[in-house]
Amino acid sequence: MKFNSPLIKGTLNQRNNRFVCEVTIDSGVTLAHVPNTGRMTSCYSPGCEVYLSKSANHNRKLPYTWELSCYHHDLICVNTQMSNELVATTLMDKSPVLAEFNDYSSIKREVTYNHQNSDSTTSSSPKSRIDIYLSNHKTKPNCYIEIKHVTLYCHQKRCVMFPDAPTTRGQKHLRALIDIAQTQQAAATMMFVVTRNSGDYFTPARDIDPEYAALLTQAQEVGVNIVAFKATVEENGLILSKQIPVELNI
Repeated sequence: MKFNSPLIKGTLNQRNNRFVCEVTIDSGVTLAHVPNTGRMTSCYSPGCEVYLSKSANHNRKLPYTWELSCYHHDLICVNTQMSNELVATTLMDKSPVLAEFNDYSSIKREVTYNHQNSDSTTSSSPKSRIDIYLSNHKTKPNCYIEIKHVTLYCHQKRCVMFPDAPTTRGQKHLRALIDIAQTQQAAATMMFVVTRNSGDYFTPARDIDPEYAALLTQAQEVGVNIVAFKATVEENGLILSKQIPVELNI
């Protein structure tokens, strides 16, 4: 999957807040949108090389968007929206990388799921929006896929992790997948998409969000398919390249 236009190289001065960063490019210092509300630990430091896209919409308050960073010689896609686009494109292309999900004749995105087993954690908001819904396979049940964008890297363990900050939204999505696996005639998959070139395997960031890690283990126990795929990140785009191991108990 290619970026719509060539990216603009710059130097990160600082991340001002969750949504805005300051970057020096050839034309001077500019502000750019940060399309990632997480902590982005292990993704940047002031002075690192970054890559920006520029919107053709002249009405945007911030025309530039931070897409990639080069941190410790590792090229990282920080735009969380790219994972969903990448998986959808790969599915439509019938790539062998996602062979287990091929041969569904219908692919829908952003499908609302109504929780069947609402409890105190979901009753106030019993609906979840699942990223992808696959249907009309000759032999397999319909399949819900939730996608998470993974950038957090642990140098000591040489692994990638999610989340990089506590995520009640992510917990809600896992509960929806657990509900699907327990109550529906459908399959449920939690797919982690790693958008950096380092990392040998995936594991949940238990120290950051122990509730999410516990729910992930519960999801696997009730039949949710937990998978992780690595994207090869390049200056002109991303390619979903291979599946990597998932270790839930490290």
